[in-house]
Amino acid sequence: MKTRRSHLVNLLLWLVMLAAYVVALSYLPQAPGLLLILPAGLGGIAAAQEWSDYLSMKKRHI
Repeated sequence: MKTRRSHLVNLLLWLVMLAAYVVALSYLPQAPGLLLILPAGLGGIAAAQEWSDYLSMKKRHI
């Protein structure tokens, strides 16, 4: 079972990876639209799932 912190780390990694992907493709002169849309959409879905999982977890009171 993941902790709250691991959900935040995974979310951060997804967002960094998506940003790097978009920056790398922006340097291509003619990037096909599908090459931009599919990975960005899948990464966005994964990031949203991590955020949802993070929000649904209860905080531990120590």
